[in-house]
Order: sequence, then C-alpha cells, then structure tokens
Amino acid sequence: MKINIYLPDDLGERVRAAEGLNVSRVCQAALEQEVTMIAAVQTSTTDIEQAAVRLRKSRGDRAKELESLGYELGSHWAKTSAEWNHLVQLDKIGKTVVWLDRGDAADAIFDYLNSPAVEQILAVQEIRYDWELADPFARAFVTGACKTFDAIKKSM
Repeated sequence: MKINIYLPDDLGERVRAAEGLNVSRVCQAALEQEVTMIAAVQTSTTDIEQAAVRLRKSRGDRAKELESLGYELGSHWAKTSAEWNHLVQLDKIGKTVVWLDRGDAADAIFDYLNSPAVEQILAVQEIRYDWELADPFARAFVTGACKTFDAIKKSM
C-alpha cells in the first residue's frame, strides 16, 4: 500500500540531506508503534469500562447485603433485646442514625451488636459499621427496629 506523507519544508530538506535514511522503514516503524498504542488504549478503556460496570454491581450487591442483614438484626433486636424506652427513643429519632453515640438506646444497641453471636455474624459478613446516616447497615438496622416496633405497638 502506498501512502503520501506531508512533511513541512524544513523537515523534508533535512530528510533529503540525511544519508542512508530509509524513510519508508522509519515511517512504518513509527506508524506501527502509534497504531499499537492506540489499540492498547482502546482495549484498556474497554477493560476499565467493563471493570467499572462489574465493580458498580458488586458495590450495589454489597450494599443490599448490608441493608438486608442490618434490617434483620434491627428487627431481631427490637423483638428480643430492646427495652420499651429504647424503642420509644429510637422511634422518636426515626431514621437519623448519627445520634447513636450515647444514650440508653445506643448503649443497648451496641451491647446487642457486641454480643458474641452477633459479633460472629458481623465478622463472617465482614461488616464494619460506623453509625453514620450513609452507612447502609446502620440505616437498615434502625429501620428494621422501628418497623418492628410499629408492628408491636399495633398488636398491643
């Protein structure tokens, strides 16, 4: 295949003046290197996009796991361990989880979460909660406890 290549005047003069320069070989090598680099970038971009899709899915799956377990444990705590005043306090605060650093309900929740059985569940699931509102486990724990308390109040 023949391709015409434009060279600026000064470069063209220097190429003509260079003895023994095989312009065809130099251009072929440069084009081969550039085409290979472009293909690598395109492949890398595709690989990165595929990795991003996979990781977004796994992050979403993990959040769902955390929410499910948090809800289940919150409901279990409300049914088996919580005192009436803990549930009332939690119900008043609602879905705001950032308060859980002090108070009777917080102490009761942390006692429950630090019990050997629950600690083992959390360790197996590799769950570390920080009790921030953005923490899906903590948010779901409070939601599970509050909804269970709502159901208990209706049956009383």
